[in-house]
Amino acid sequence: MTISRLCSDSRTQRRRRPSRLATAALLISCVCVAAIAETDTRERDALLCAALTRGARDTVALGYSQEAIEQLDEALSYKPTSPDGNYLRALVGLSAGESPASAIPRLQTALTGGEFLLFSRDEARLLYATLLARTRRPEEALRYVDGMAPSSQSLFVRTIASLAVGDRDAAATAVLSSLRRYPADPRPLIAWLRNAERPFSASPDDSVVAAAFASLDALKDADSAVLVALAPYAVDQRQSGFMVREFRANGGVSADATVLAFRLGLIGEAQAIRELFSGDYVPTIDSIEALVSQLSSESAKAELSRVFSSYSGAIAHDANRDGIPEST
Repeated sequence: MTISRLCSDSRTQRRRRPSRLATAALLISCVCVAAIAETDTRERDALLCAALTRGARDTVALGYSQEAIEQLDEALSYKPTSPDGNYLRALVGLSAGESPASAIPRLQTALTGGEFLLFSRDEARLLYATLLARTRRPEEALRYVDGMAPSSQSLFVRTIASLAVGDRDAAATAVLSSLRRYPADPRPLIAWLRNAERPFSASPDDSVVAAAFASLDALKDADSAVLVALAPYAVDQRQSGFMVREFRANGGVSADATVLAFRLGLIGEAQAIRELFSGDYVPTIDSIEALVSQLSSESAKAELSRVFSSYSGAIAHDANRDGIPEST
């Protein structure tokens, strides 16, 4: 009887002692549960990020940029690598006045973060290329627009980047393509006309100027500054004067317009000096030097020195005339 009870107790103990197989199975089941929970969390976070990003897109459409930024910041707190979220956050931030330096890392993340669902990868690539061109990295910008379907923005980026690397033929080709496809977008043409190396003597230039005058009515409706940029290439000074007058009559002001109006005899020395330092626009070093070189009297030069000494506004240094000052 005692033996029977001992045997019975021994069998009970063997049943109660976990086997190695059972322990392993338990550990595996715990790991699986944790993995499922982690997967569920990732999926939940991705869904929350997508929903908030869609909401931010709709908020932007309604014109509420700051509210959209707050939504996107929350969206990216759930999924920091979201391509759609990072692209839209960069885009809205730029429109709200944030610097390219803050947008570029977001776009880099967007382009390496996986699949786009709300936007296209090319949209993000094009915005990134635009910022590269604006931050003086033209070679990289050209690599990003290579192979893209022509659009008004890609042709603009190609123009300014080609000018920056000194590829005049590529720049002229991009401008001509833009004028054919988008005759109401003057940005590539203005960049080409304002470039420091103008005027060129190569044959593509004549084609660009001719195409520009042919599209002038549509171009000036989009941006009347094209009148001032194109005026030096008119057939004669009379036509140049008409173009500058039209720009000024419509309320246009710029350093180039003031200097050119003085050169063409539309305004006198005193008015040119007043305009250049009026604060209505930021004069450039080049525009000041150009005006000084055209002043014929010592009294006018003395007046310019007097006005300049009391001027407290900004002066831009834009050596290559690409519209992106190196400093102010």
